[in-house]
Amino acid sequence: MSKVAGVGRGQRHLNGPQTTGREYRNLSEPAHGMRCDQDVAVGMRDGTQLLADVHRPDGDGRFPALIAASPYPRQIQDLGAPMGFIEAGATDFWVPRGYVHVIANLRGTGGSGGTFGFFDAQERRDLHDLVEWAAVQPWCDGRVGMIGISYFAMAQLEAAVERPPHLRAIFPVAVTTDLYEAVMHHGLFSSSFVTPFLAMVDSRQRAVTGCGAARWSMRPGTSCARLRCTASSPP
Repeated sequence: MSKVAGVGRGQRHLNGPQTTGREYRNLSEPAHGMRCDQDVAVGMRDGTQLLADVHRPDGDGRFPALIAASPYPRQIQDLGAPMGFIEAGATDFWVPRGYVHVIANLRGTGGSGGTFGFFDAQERRDLHDLVEWAAVQPWCDGRVGMIGISYFAMAQLEAAVERPPHLRAIFPVAVTTDLYEAVMHHGLFSSSFVTPFLAMVDSRQRAVTGCGAARWSMRPGTSCARLRCTASSPP
């Protein structure tokens, strides 16, 4: 079995942000090795395909699934603890304890088809479909939850609004329901937050799809400005 996260001897100890400042006792024991199915295509109701990495126990059987979805590169998960905390959740904690960890890229990001809608109605429908897709996979027992921090957390609220029948629980951490306040900070534009956020999404779009220059634009006239990406083919 690969090294797992936890509080036991020889385990990778969860770092500060992952523990949320708590001390844990009597955790369930890891009982499974880990395997990963990369670049799994997940069909949406309109035919668009999202890409996901499915981290799951290596044994036979069906397990509850935990979904984390965002526009960020899902391969960040492979960098491990030295990077700091991983916003999608600690795969090496959950999978050995009998959960499937599904990390998906939202529409228009990370190689997923379509156009990134930035919390629009289409994104909410996609998250509904993602939950229902996971629930009927041969490795899932039909119980689906969602985890993650920041964008991953806000995606959980999006999914919950759509009420997918198999969504049993969400656990959003560091979440906002006011996107304007998150960007403007009491009326002052927070470029130190917005600029790296856009760069993160944009660079992944080029890296995965092979696009050339990508352009993001804020569309005024709505309560929450939508972001759209147009990308030209490489020369």
